[in-house]
Amino acid sequence: KVESAQEGLDEMTGKASFQYKYDGMRVQIHKSGNKIIVFTRRLDNITKQFPELVEAAKKCIKADNAIAEGEAVGIDPKSRKPQPFQKLSQRIKRKYGIEEMQKQIPVEMNLFDIMYLNGKNLLDTPYKERWKKLQSIINETKDFHLAESLVTTDVKKVDEFYKKAMSLGHEGLMIKNLEAKYMPG
Repeated sequence: KVESAQEGLDEMTGKASFQYKYDGMRVQIHKSGNKIIVFTRRLDNITKQFPELVEAAKKCIKADNAIAEGEAVGIDPKSRKPQPFQKLSQRIKRKYGIEEMQKQIPVEMNLFDIMYLNGKNLLDTPYKERWKKLQSIINETKDFHLAESLVTTDVKKVDEFYKKAMSLGHEGLMIKNLEAKYMPG
């Protein structure tokens, strides 16, 4: 955690990637052919609770096999503004009334990393290469897309990006080292 864009940039060597910090649920989407399994960060299987993520992944991930990671955010069905995690959490352990909850608390998937692609483990691959691979396999829609991202060394651009994230109702920004290997958590 840092207090300013400059402090964050000082921690990095060279350019860094800044992404919106969403108030949602960390999700891994495992795709094997036409089979999709959705897991939480603790690897709880939530596939049945989020059928819209399954359908979107089938249509939007252009790969035979992949493990992608992102943040599922509950959105207000009318305004499309992000909802607090507490609202989304009502769907996680649900066994009944899933269709109704899907209407009340739809989700938007914001993908930010990929760990596996078509037989290749990407955990030791630098983040900038993983991001490019992720970009190359995602057909974005309004509800299933890449996380908002900015790669820069310009403090003013980071400050503007931060203000935009906050005005949209997000928690702030994440900063990522472009050379970093994948780290869980």
